[in-house]
Amino acid sequence: MPDSVPVLISANFDCSVLPRTWSGNGSDGNKKIPISSMKEIGDSGIVVIYKGGKAEFLQQADVSLCAILGTEPIEALPKSWLTPYGTVNAR
Repeated sequence: MPDSVPVLISANFDCSVLPRTWSGNGSDGNKKIPISSMKEIGDSGIVVIYKGGKAEFLQQADVSLCAILGTEPIEALPKSWLTPYGTVNAR
Protein backbone atom coordinates (compact mmCIF):
# COMPACT_ATOMS: atom_id res chain seq x y z
CA MET A 1 0.00 0.00 0.00
CA PRO A 2 1.31 3.47 -0.81
CA ASP A 3 1.77 6.01 1.99
CA SER A 4 -1.22 8.00 0.67
CA VAL A 5 -3.76 5.32 1.68
CA PRO A 6 -5.97 6.34 4.61
CA VAL A 7 -5.74 3.87 7.48
CA LEU A 8 -7.85 5.68 10.09
CA ILE A 9 -10.80 8.02 9.61
CA SER A 10 -12.80 9.59 12.42
CA ALA A 11 -15.97 7.79 13.49
CA ASN A 12 -18.33 10.46 12.12
CA PHE A 13 -17.51 9.40 8.53
CA ASP A 14 -19.36 6.60 6.70
CA CYS A 15 -16.50 4.50 5.28
CA SER A 16 -18.89 2.46 3.12
CA VAL A 17 -18.72 5.27 0.51
CA LEU A 18 -15.00 4.59 -0.06
CA PRO A 19 -14.11 2.60 -3.20
CA ARG A 20 -11.88 -0.49 -3.35
CA THR A 21 -9.71 1.10 -6.04
CA TRP A 22 -9.18 4.75 -6.93
CA SER A 23 -8.49 6.10 -10.42
CA GLY A 24 -7.44 9.51 -9.15
CA ASN A 25 -10.63 11.34 -10.01
CA GLY A 26 -13.87 9.93 -11.34
CA SER A 27 -17.31 11.37 -11.69
CA ASP A 28 -17.92 11.30 -7.94
CA GLY A 29 -14.44 12.49 -6.99
CA ASN A 30 -15.35 16.08 -6.09
CA LYS A 31 -18.87 15.38 -4.90
CA LYS A 32 -19.27 16.47 -1.27
CA ILE A 33 -19.80 13.62 1.19
CA PRO A 34 -22.00 14.41 4.17
CA ILE A 35 -20.72 13.46 7.61
CA SER A 36 -22.74 12.55 10.65
CA SER A 37 -22.75 14.29 13.99
CA MET A 38 -21.49 12.42 17.02
CA LYS A 39 -21.69 13.71 20.57
CA GLU A 40 -18.00 13.09 21.23
CA ILE A 41 -16.73 14.30 17.85
CA GLY A 42 -19.24 16.79 16.48
CA ASP A 43 -19.87 17.50 12.82
CA SER A 44 -17.42 20.25 11.87
CA GLY A 45 -15.20 17.86 9.92
CA ILE A 46 -13.26 14.60 9.91
CA VAL A 47 -9.74 13.51 10.77
CA VAL A 48 -7.87 11.26 8.32
CA ILE A 49 -4.61 9.51 9.17
CA TYR A 50 -2.60 8.03 6.31
CA LYS A 51 -0.27 5.03 6.19
CA GLY A 52 2.73 7.33 5.80
CA GLY A 53 1.90 9.11 9.07
CA LYS A 54 0.28 12.24 7.67
CA ALA A 55 -2.75 13.43 9.64
CA GLU A 56 -5.27 15.81 8.13
CA PHE A 57 -8.42 17.58 9.30
CA LEU A 58 -11.00 18.14 6.56
CA GLN A 59 -13.72 20.72 7.14
CA GLN A 60 -17.26 19.42 6.56
CA ALA A 61 -17.58 21.45 3.34
CA ASP A 62 -14.35 19.93 1.97
CA VAL A 63 -15.06 16.22 2.51
CA SER A 64 -14.94 14.44 -0.87
CA LEU A 65 -13.25 11.35 -2.29
CA CYS A 66 -10.55 13.52 -3.92
CA ALA A 67 -9.88 15.29 -0.60
CA ILE A 68 -9.51 11.96 1.23
CA LEU A 69 -7.78 9.84 -1.43
CA GLY A 70 -5.92 12.48 -3.44
CA THR A 71 -5.55 12.71 -7.19
CA GLU A 72 -3.09 9.86 -7.75
CA PRO A 73 -4.44 6.38 -8.65
CA ILE A 74 -4.44 3.81 -5.86
CA GLU A 75 -4.82 0.19 -7.00
CA ALA A 76 -5.60 -1.43 -3.67
CA LEU A 77 -7.58 0.20 -0.88
CA PRO A 78 -8.95 -1.70 2.12
CA LYS A 79 -11.92 -3.89 1.20
CA SER A 80 -13.53 -3.29 4.59
CA TRP A 81 -13.23 -0.76 7.40
CA LEU A 82 -13.61 -1.20 11.14
CA THR A 83 -16.05 1.32 12.62
CA PRO A 84 -17.47 1.84 16.10
CA TYR A 85 -20.58 0.01 14.84
CA GLY A 86 -18.81 -2.98 13.29
CA THR A 87 -17.14 -3.71 9.97
CA VAL A 88 -18.41 -2.07 6.76
CA ASN A 89 -17.41 -3.04 3.23
CA ALA A 90 -16.05 -0.57 0.70
CA ARG A 91 -18.17 -0.12 -2.41
